[in-house]
Amino acid sequence: ALMSAILYSGSFLIDSAMGAYCPTLHADMLRRQEFEGFSSSGPFTVVNGTKHTPYITFSEISDTAIVTVGNGNETDGAFHPMVPSADPDEVHFVTHIWVLDQDENVIALDATDPNQAAPATFTFAVPEGVTSMVAYEWCNLHGLWMGPEVTVPAEDTATERAAGDSCEVDELEEGAFSSTHADFLRQQSLFFNSSVAFTVDDGTKHTPYISLAEDKTSVTVEVGNGEVDGGVFHPMMAASADADPHWITHIYVVDQSGNIIGMKTLDPSDVDMAVTTFEISEGVTEVTAYEWCNLHGLWRGPTVRVVTDEDDSPASIVSWSKSSVLAAAAVSMFLL
Repeated sequence: ALMSAILYSGSFLIDSAMGAYCPTLHADMLRRQEFEGFSSSGPFTVVNGTKHTPYITFSEISDTAIVTVGNGNETDGAFHPMVPSADPDEVHFVTHIWVLDQDENVIALDATDPNQAAPATFTFAVPEGVTSMVAYEWCNLHGLWMGPEVTVPAEDTATERAAGDSCEVDELEEGAFSSTHADFLRQQSLFFNSSVAFTVDDGTKHTPYISLAEDKTSVTVEVGNGEVDGGVFHPMMAASADADPHWITHIYVVDQSGNIIGMKTLDPSDVDMAVTTFEISEGVTEVTAYEWCNLHGLWRGPTVRVVTDEDDSPASIVSWSKSSVLAAAAVSMFLL
């Protein structure tokens, strides 16, 4: 019953007590499975192949289960590879593993690190009251896969869930940043027919604008230009019974050498704009923000130059900032 009930039907009902991020991610993966090249109204299963199938087993530690992608422990079996790369043509990995219980609650989630050796695995505590589970995984190249439903032995369901506990954002490991960027570029080319990120020339609502802190040691990124008359901030819409999710899934900032300073995974729950802050390290002279919209792809904002003192620490002069960009945008709108 669980295996048939979770197939995509245009929306995904959310138990608000469980939090919105994890069911929103699940709903978006189901959307992508149907509309982004896989043409499937539901996840692939073991019938489609074992290498991508996420299998749940129970560990020797009480109340703990393990998800493993692939069956390489069996004769003629294979584990899914984990291939980190900054090259969009080479990167290939399991991006996420998550688990649903008998009530379709997402009870565990892992944003996997492509640098971990295969197999892709995830160990989690089984919450109290869980009687059956199904694991899912997303392969960046081959889509959404669902494993066999497993029954939870009575002795493995004792872990208490504190009031208010829910499945939450699992931030990416720093080592996953370059592979994630490479996969965004791969998707940008495949689904949006562009080899590069979109820019302000393509629209302001998706553009990530940088503001530098007064002490010049951090930057804040906001997506959209809602501070300008007639401008708008990008929406942050979690999945609901009435609408598919639409949100900025990630914001990240690169320096003058293209190194990723930081990457943030965003939760659309109870927020009305996409915003986050990153610290600036010594030696950084320029910063550029990127964002990924789950529906509209990769966007790059204007580069902000940080003029440095002799010791190369962040200084007090910025040659091009969010305020100047928005002022220019306001002038342009007035002239139009």
